[in-house]
Amino acid sequence: MKVIYSRDPDVGNGFQAYRGRFEWKDSIEDFLGAHFESLIRRIHNLLPPDDFELLFIRTDRPELPPYPLEENLVRLIKDKPEEAIQAMSHPDIRVEVGRAPQPTNPLRSCGENLAASFGEQVLIRQREGRGECPGCGTWAPTLLGESGECRIKCDTCSMNLEVERCDDEWFFIRVGHLLSYNRGKYFLPREWNGFHPWIGQDDLTVLYMDFLKQKEKF
Repeated sequence: MKVIYSRDPDVGNGFQAYRGRFEWKDSIEDFLGAHFESLIRRIHNLLPPDDFELLFIRTDRPELPPYPLEENLVRLIKDKPEEAIQAMSHPDIRVEVGRAPQPTNPLRSCGENLAASFGEQVLIRQREGRGECPGCGTWAPTLLGESGECRIKCDTCSMNLEVERCDDEWFFIRVGHLLSYNRGKYFLPREWNGFHPWIGQDDLTVLYMDFLKQKEKF
């Protein structure tokens, strides 16, 4: 199935909404003013039982390539759509029209800048004891390991990552540790991904090795 979509400018209630169409087999269905949750529920209803391929194509962001959803997430949508919505959702931010949003934490911009900067550690967003899994991009629970260390344990992609340290908004994970999993792609800060949905194992390795070489010069 293909989900061909763009932002819907006619919906201005402070949340993102989309317009576009679903294409599957010989069928097409249009949608307008659809929020993320309603899209996932509709995909659950429309996706044929034998179809485990789901491709998102955003038409108002030509720099973004088509985004194929991981098969394990497609299966989750087919079997448990509400759990899929929770796993794929980010916190909603309501914006008051005509007024610039005020940051609740004056240090937030510093954290954003730090997350965007390449280094030996990658910053992963965290909230309410859950971390944004770099293996699949979903929100994953955390637990304590045998040595008392904090870990991100993702039920969606089975990644089990050690967290080196954390603060109120971020988990810090060593890039070398992340690369040891040898995944085909990683969902990291947008600047690391080259503003694409993910970065591949080879590209991340090259960036990391270049960083270490530059570090040795100082």
